[in-house]
Amino acid sequence: MGAGFLDLAAARDISPGGVGVIVSHRFEGCRIHEDVDLLISLPGESPFLVRGHIRHRTKTHEDFFGVEFRQISRVDRQRIAQYMRGQEPSE
Repeated sequence: MGAGFLDLAAARDISPGGVGVIVSHRFEGCRIHEDVDLLISLPGESPFLVRGHIRHRTKTHEDFFGVEFRQISRVDRQRIAQYMRGQEPSE
């Protein structure tokens, strides 16, 4: 994530507007407000590329970055929304 980084990361949460990316090794040198390219892989779907902007870094029991999507196709936003609907608890 960020210039010069290539890594696999897990999502903490995802929405059509962005994603929380869990980082296992602090990503020293990765800066807030930096643009990043992410390859998103949803279960049962083909991966797709989005361009995002790191909005914040949070340190709790796990470190994660909040990334706002800046360049994402309408179709890919819909794929994320569909994925989220499938993750909602049934009543």
